[in-house]
Amino acid sequence: MPAQYKPVDPAKQLRDLRQEFKYIQQDKLASEPGPERAAALADFIKRSHDMRQLNFVMHAAPVCLEHDGDPPQALVRAYTEAAEDDEERLRAYSELADLGRWIGNDELVAIADEQSREQAPTWVASVEGAEQRRRLRDLGSMFSREFADQVRDQIGL
Repeated sequence: MPAQYKPVDPAKQLRDLRQEFKYIQQDKLASEPGPERAAALADFIKRSHDMRQLNFVMHAAPVCLEHDGDPPQALVRAYTEAAEDDEERLRAYSELADLGRWIGNDELVAIADEQSREQAPTWVASVEGAEQRRRLRDLGSMFSREFADQVRDQIGL
């Protein structure tokens, strides 16, 4: 098998993430405190969140916010810039809102809530019929049933 098609080893990814976490704990990241370090931490937080390593997320997020010149923009960018479509972006905002609640950062929760309330109606209204109902169910699982009901009422269903 050519090296370019080598399968991803989840155990190795987790080992690498743990090693990176040790560096964070020991404050040995290559970059100095500041926006570059905040961006590196935000990337680490997103990757940890994706792998459900929530202890890493909970430890690194406050450090990231401390180094971010415009908190919590580094976290918002890390979570949303890889989103390829509106659904992925809404899922990212849902994860950001959860993260904000976990670490007690009301500003992060407010940003995620504002952006999701702005984008969700357009996402649901862009389709019809069964797909629209599926999207409303997805919003209910991403955020809450009340949120999905508000979107439904807002678009007039």
